[in-house]
Amino acid sequence: MNDFCLDKTEVTAAQYRACVQARACTDAGLVCTPAATYASPAKSDHPINCVDQTQAKAFCVANGKRLPSNDEWEWAAVGGKRDWDQPWGDAPPTSQPCWSVVARRAQTCAVGTSHGRNSPDGI
Repeated sequence: MNDFCLDKTEVTAAQYRACVQARACTDAGLVCTPAATYASPAKSDHPINCVDQTQAKAFCVANGKRLPSNDEWEWAAVGGKRDWDQPWGDAPPTSQPCWSVVARRAQTCAVGTSHGRNSPDGI
């Protein structure tokens, strides 16, 4: 596999909103659930959700990026050459700031707040 880069965090609602304001992205369907982040100023630093693949590709193009291929996504999801069950290892997740197998959340959290189990590559 050739070298590639992944962003360290998800795209925020604010970043996507800037793309819409620049007219490089669309806002169609971005209020798909009560947990939608696009129209909520309090969630500007949360990951954008409710985007479809066409919108995601447009955002990438507007920012000089691209979506990862299926192979690249899978490689990142298994910790690269380590071929783990999870990006951080074979152990299941326990408790992280925004996601837990113990207590599921109905809302998103600000990007960059889940540092508990990064892979050695920072994923």
